Amino acid sequence: MLRRRRKLLIAVVVVLILGSVGFAIWLRKKAPPDAVRMLPESEDGVFYLNLKPLRVAGVLKRPEGPREPEYEQFVKETGFEFERDLDHAAFAVHGPAAAGGQTRYSELLVGHFDVAKIEAYLKKAGKPAENYREAAIYTIPLEGRTLRVAILGVDQVAASNLESAAAIHEIIDHYRAAAQPREGPALVREHYHDVLLGSSAWFIGKIGAMQLGKAPSGGLELPLIGTMFGGSVVVASVRYQGSVHLKMEAFTTGPEQAQNINNNLQNVAGLLKSAELTSSGGGPDPDVKAFFDSINVAQKDERVVMTATIPQGFIKKVLTEPPTEQVVAPSPTPSPTPTPKPRRKR
Repeated sequence: MLRRRRKLLIAVVVVLILGSVGFAIWLRKKAPPDAVRMLPESEDGVFYLNLKPLRVAGVLKRPEGPREPEYEQFVKETGFEFERDLDHAAFAVHGPAAAGGQTRYSELLVGHFDVAKIEAYLKKAGKPAENYREAAIYTIPLEGRTLRVAILGVDQVAASNLESAAAIHEIIDHYRAAAQPREGPALVREHYHDVLLGSSAWFIGKIGAMQLGKAPSGGLELPLIGTMFGGSVVVASVRYQGSVHLKMEAFTTGPEQAQNINNNLQNVAGLLKSAELTSSGGGPDPDVKAFFDSINVAQKDERVVMTATIPQGFIKKVLTEPPTEQVVAPSPTPSPTPTPKPRRKR
């Protein structure tokens, strides 16, 4: 009887442990990426990029040909190539209202860094470092703004070009308290569950309403997007699974605003499809046609959802440079062969 109780008790403990581990894994999948969770608070926008799946799939490659001289010098001094070494990037976007009239950014980069080379580059380019919680913050003066950079570890670098150092201090605070639960900025806490699962890139932002002759009323200043989505919160996500799946969802203040956005998107989708069908006399490209046919716009009460799928063939056509047209020079008119003169007999 005692043995049975021990076995039952052990079984209960094992089930509880497995359940706790499974629940932790489930919460981890539901939580935003670590780089996003360490961002400072931003009420205007958050952008995240995961380059690992694109690099594994062979989509992200170093461009052929010579690089820009400034970028070539940067790679030479730091040993860091974005196409090869950057794995994740998270950006907090600070709109004009929160950043003194200009859009500013705070970011966290995760990848493969040569810390010694990057430290030497920052010391050369910036002022003497400020120490904050055992992290050196390098200040680099730029045109009209100041960039602050901090190396958090062998695989993480933080930066911010806000006038105040508060944002980069906040990133360092979150990095030091990484074990504590945190879900990132308020926009992420509210809308991360609306992002496509497994997305390689996504954006959550508050779009300022664009009015003719007036500045946007809060949010990000995006002229074209603001005309269509102004006054709403937009969640856009991209997932790569052989083909690219796009989803853009606008959260509005009411059905009337949602109807206006829905009408705008329907008109744009209609124009794209009609332009694609009449683009060439020989008929539309099948990959291009498949992309435009996949565009779907639907209104759901106070939300508007647009989805589309980009075939892999379409992506290759976009990434591949068009072949250069070879100009064949006209052949010169052959000159008449001279008639040989008869030889004189000796």
